[in-house]
Amino acid sequence: MSGTRGVAIKAVIMAALADAPGLEGVQVTYAPTRDMDRECVYGGQVEMQQHISAGRNSDGYTTRDETGVIEIHIRVTAPGSDQQVTEARAVELGTALEDFLSLNTPVIENGTLDASVEGYVLTSWADDDGATTIMTYRIGTETTIT
Repeated sequence: MSGTRGVAIKAVIMAALADAPGLEGVQVTYAPTRDMDRECVYGGQVEMQQHISAGRNSDGYTTRDETGVIEIHIRVTAPGSDQQVTEARAVELGTALEDFLSLNTPVIENGTLDASVEGYVLTSWADDDGATTIMTYRIGTETTIT
């Protein structure tokens, strides 16, 4: 098989998170949608690097390793509330994401996949309607393309 796996990895991780304990009732989508719920987990940017091996597999393709980062965003909006409330809820959902990825290895077709949390950025703001927090996780991935 040839080609990058970044988009397939993102799809596999987001599909797995849809059934993650602690994320029940939370909207989980591949990418941001027009009508996001007040609590939403969605996939973001994909950044991948390929390391090409010298040999070829039995089908004649060059085997290569692909490493990268996939961003996963947790968005929490709370009308009439403040950033402390939305940040606390984002951290609660983030803990569910971290626990799930540490205990479960998403399966990708024709290869292996390792995914782990590298870190996150937490951004919050308030307006006349309430508060919003976006917690962006960086998920490090490694896969072999055969």
